[in-house]
Amino acid sequence: MKNLIIILIFIFIVFLPDVVKAKEIDCPYIEQVRLRDIAGAVSFNYELKEFEGAYYFDAYIIGLTEEIYLKDKDNDFNIRYNKNENKIVYSGLNPGFNYTFVFFASDKSTCPDYKIMSKIILVPYYNFYSTQPLCEGHEEYILCQKYVDIHSMVENLPDFIQKMNNYIASLEKEPKDDEPIIEEDEIVNSWDKIMNFMVNYYFYILITIIILGISGIVIIELNKRRSIL
Repeated sequence: MKNLIIILIFIFIVFLPDVVKAKEIDCPYIEQVRLRDIAGAVSFNYELKEFEGAYYFDAYIIGLTEEIYLKDKDNDFNIRYNKNENKIVYSGLNPGFNYTFVFFASDKSTCPDYKIMSKIILVPYYNFYSTQPLCEGHEEYILCQKYVDIHSMVENLPDFIQKMNNYIASLEKEPKDDEPIIEEDEIVNSWDKIMNFMVNYYFYILITIIILGISGIVIIELNKRRSIL
């Protein structure tokens, strides 16, 4: 009797994994591929929400059909298709968090509860400093953009204020668009051009100066004689 029990236990241990495994893959390969294509086409859109000063995202699940459903692995919550709803919404997702959703075949398919695939989604970050007054007029600056990981760039509000003030001060030092910018190289180049001109045409310049000088002397002498007469 004891030997019989040992044999039965041995058979149970050896063949049970095969039974479980058979149950897990009890879905035709062609159907597995079809269900995987359906699950792969499911996408998530996000909308920022606020409640009593706390920010979160609603996820709008697009492409879900009656043949598949989702399970939020972290919260053990199922999300199913509902033909009476215009869009399937999953609320309360934390900004910047990863969520793992497992896709299963529903009882509307030929493989009920067959595990199709898993998908990890990253919920967008939300920069709560983007509403600070210092961001007015600077919305495109990285510290003021709405959906960035602000915690990786600033430590706290005083740090944010200091970095924004430094950024704004740097803008005030930059020349305005309508102000001409005279580079040092341009000044040097202009002076070089003048010197090269004088070297190349110094003879003509000298003759011109002499002629003008003589002409001036002659005019002055003529004026003196006329005044005497």
